[in-house]
Amino acid sequence: MAQEQKFTPELCTLICEDLAKTEDGLEKVCKKHNINASTFYRNLSQWADEKEKAVMQENYTHARELQGEYMAGLIMHYAKGDHREGGEADKDAKQRNADTQRDKLIVDSLKFQASKLRPKVYGNKVDLTSEGEKIIPVDLSGIVRNFLTNKTDNEGT
Repeated sequence: MAQEQKFTPELCTLICEDLAKTEDGLEKVCKKHNINASTFYRNLSQWADEKEKAVMQENYTHARELQGEYMAGLIMHYAKGDHREGGEADKDAKQRNADTQRDKLIVDSLKFQASKLRPKVYGNKVDLTSEGEKIIPVDLSGIVRNFLTNKTDNEGT
């Protein structure tokens, strides 16, 4: 491998742009740009100029959000079978079943990744009651204790 490229805000922007348009991880995208992912993370968190650092971190966050959207789009692509070439009729039932199982695995993997990259949009956690506010638990132990005490007192009479 050639010598690692020097990390710059411009390189960070290029990596973020590529990351937003692929299902590949950061390691593979960084490798394409001749930089190690650990170098990318280190520079992203330890950059000297605070203003540039904030911009780079915002770009990375946005790139990951866009990557989640990209993966969500791929889910429909695989679910509808758009990626398959013609000639499905030529395949035997066993091969069509294997293709379907592979596509299901790909869709499940993409769903998982999209839920991690965009949890508010594609996550499994549903909050229908609190509108995002903290739910305060209620201590029912006293009520249950009183109920049980009254029930046993009533049974004795």
